[in-house]
Amino acid sequence: MAVSSLFGDCVNEYYVALARENFERRASVLASIRDRAGAECYTAAVREKLRKIFCFPERVAPKVKVTAKYIFSGFSIENLIFQSRPGWYVTANLYLPDPLPHSSEGGSSARNLPGVLFLCGHSQDGKGAKLYRTTCIGLVLKGFAVLIPDPVEQGERRQYDGIGGTSLGLCGNHNLMGRQLLLTGEYFGTWRLWDALCALDLLESRPEVDVSRLYVTGNSGGGTLTALVGAVDPRPAGIAPGCYITSWKHNIENELPADIEQTPPHALEFGLEMGDLLLAYAPRSTLILAQRNDFFDPRGARETFHEVERINSFFGTETRLFVGPTGHGLYRENRETLYGFLTKLAFGKEDSAEGQFELPPVGMTFATENGTAGFPGSRLLRELVREKCGKLARARKSIPRARLRPLLAELLNAGGTFVPHYRVLRHISVVKDLAASRFALETEKGRIMSVLSRWSADGWYFIDPMPEKVMLYVPHLDSRSELAANPPASPRSRRAGEAFGTSEAFYALDFRTIGEMTPTGTDQPAVRDFFAPYQFDYHYASLGLMAGRTVLAGKVHDILCAVELLAEHGAEITVEAHGLGCIPALFAAVLSDKIVKLKLKDCLESFESAAVSDVTTFPLSCIAPGILGLTDIPELRDSIAEKLL
Repeated sequence: MAVSSLFGDCVNEYYVALARENFERRASVLASIRDRAGAECYTAAVREKLRKIFCFPERVAPKVKVTAKYIFSGFSIENLIFQSRPGWYVTANLYLPDPLPHSSEGGSSARNLPGVLFLCGHSQDGKGAKLYRTTCIGLVLKGFAVLIPDPVEQGERRQYDGIGGTSLGLCGNHNLMGRQLLLTGEYFGTWRLWDALCALDLLESRPEVDVSRLYVTGNSGGGTLTALVGAVDPRPAGIAPGCYITSWKHNIENELPADIEQTPPHALEFGLEMGDLLLAYAPRSTLILAQRNDFFDPRGARETFHEVERINSFFGTETRLFVGPTGHGLYRENRETLYGFLTKLAFGKEDSAEGQFELPPVGMTFATENGTAGFPGSRLLRELVREKCGKLARARKSIPRARLRPLLAELLNAGGTFVPHYRVLRHISVVKDLAASRFALETEKGRIMSVLSRWSADGWYFIDPMPEKVMLYVPHLDSRSELAANPPASPRSRRAGEAFGTSEAFYALDFRTIGEMTPTGTDQPAVRDFFAPYQFDYHYASLGLMAGRTVLAGKVHDILCAVELLAEHGAEITVEAHGLGCIPALFAAVLSDKIVKLKLKDCLESFESAAVSDVTTFPLSCIAPGILGLTDIPELRDSIAEKLL
């Protein structure tokens, strides 16, 4: 996508400011805590906020099946499959010491082993990845029972084999599933977290495991899950997240895209920071594992460590930080620090040396012949999404526009509409006899988030006085390139010597993340790829989720503010929207009476069609979470049928 992005930093700096303000407010609150009672009050408030973010289903019978068992020198591996939701199967390995130790009474090994839930990072091989097998064996040889489940789309739980999603890569496929779930009102991170919690249930249920000595660890995406398990479940006696903990502020400042499961909805809106995931169930022994050259900023790891250490000190609980010498990964220095931390917690004495051992072949970790997709009764996520879409469609009622408006406004949280301040920019000659007079709109307080342009044969320095009729063009991706290719048919405007205030004007709007507002950062190539699963559009849309106000809501807000400006002197406004611009334009037309006519070209058929597709390119920035529980595009069109051209 070749665009002239003259305001490429504006969207990023908007979110940087939000993150910094949140960080500073929270730091002030933490600094005000002076004793254990204050710490308990703070952690209770964190838990309440997290309960609003993560809404879990009812537990189901796990239907655990042991499909194979292998015995090696000093340990055994059981290959397991269990159910965390109806038809949603998880593959796992359970590492046990062999022979099992006897209890102090002699003869029985029941409830004698400390248990570790090891959570995988973003490895295609899941539990079969070399570093993860190495860590599990290192722990089991020190006397731990270790359960390691495959995350969805990893290891044996592949969702897209044989179809187009495989080209997106692992993280891209996670984000694809995230988009489909959000349309139905669910969060992909909750699905991953629930799988991990059910794995903890399984570990706790094993007769060999001492439930008072349960620990959780993982690296990268597994570090994320470790922090989240610790944030929502009181059972772990100690947690050790690796190569994840920094601060959301640092991630946002560094323009670092993260997987959708690493950007919890409403987290920033609720005043949370990453350290709160480690404080929710304080007091708890905590080890933060970082790396000196990690893309997850180690400065943030140190800052978070000091926050957690201070709060834990009111409870007399140990907090540790280890920053390894290398890059992102669970390398030997970090593994041995982990062993020392867990052995001290479990046995009262540190034993950090890894020792020498051979890794069993990766094939011995498989719990199925052909992955969970071929396991009897197993269902793919997209099948479950289709089922929920059907239920939502059947449950939806026709809602009159008068009632739909407040419900849609509440769902979007689009913010109050106002006449924005604008800055006068320089004219640009686009095609022969056609110039774009440009105005930068401050649709967020003091921040340019849209560029409005008037297309005419001559330049305009100000927006008023307003003609009787205005056509507002809302582009697919970039108004200038689209209108240069297909210029307005007969733009009527002031020509040399002609009076101001003619009867019709043609305007175009580039709102946040498109056209002149296309972000230039996120360390991406010079050619912007709006639809890339891990580029700028995804990144800022995920930050919108965290802020509790989606990028789509922001786009709707930008359109409504532009309409307020154009309608200030009574102009009759028609909106013509193309492609992806149809979504915010349709929402805006439902919400505003000042849009009298609406023309939609190449509009998505329905949100449901995007949700139920095997692979959809429909972007996160055009999604309102839970929209299918309220309405869909055909119903929105019906609600303003009299406006449609």
